[in-house]
Amino acid sequence: RPGTAVAILQEVARQHPGFRPTATFYLTKDLFRASGQEAAALKWLLRNGFELGNHTVNHRNLSTMSKDEVQKEIGDIEARIVQLTGTRTTTLAYPFGAEPKKRSWAQRKDGAYSFKGVFLAGWRPSVSPFSTEFDPLAIPRVRSEGKIKENDCTRYCSTAWLDELDKNPATRYTSDGDPKTITFPRDQEGWLAKEVRGFGRVY
Repeated sequence: RPGTAVAILQEVARQHPGFRPTATFYLTKDLFRASGQEAAALKWLLRNGFELGNHTVNHRNLSTMSKDEVQKEIGDIEARIVQLTGTRTTTLAYPFGAEPKKRSWAQRKDGAYSFKGVFLAGWRPSVSPFSTEFDPLAIPRVRSEGKIKENDCTRYCSTAWLDELDKNPATRYTSDGDPKTITFPRDQEGWLAKEVRGFGRVY
């Protein structure tokens, strides 16, 4: 549909060969308001290279909730996604970036969900997944500005960070395209996590 996130990504790909139109869509109960067409819509996304993520049923603040409430919020939407697509999500984005009283409540519940990555609210880009500082269960994310600017967007939203990264390209993480190597400047060797040092290649 014109004007949607998917349509915009596909248009950019048409205009810029080599750009891969992909994104992760974090789902709550409305499922794009695709009444009666939820399964078809979600399966189309999966077939076309997009990912689905868990964003809880009602987008409530998990920090104020009990263990059972947290697990129900996460587990119920996960069950709905599996029912519609036959596929489990691999990542969770906390509503408002708010962690529950215990991280473990959200990260895993046997038979219901188990996440490889959990996203906080946005205030800065994530470090490289190979960094000693990277925590897959507490990944920061950057918010996009909407029509109504929030006060902190001058420092913490997408335009500010894109400008910052444009001014400081050496701070970006860019894959070298080879999954068997991690290429980086020699003076940053100490930042590489121990478990992946065998893949390091410095210059």
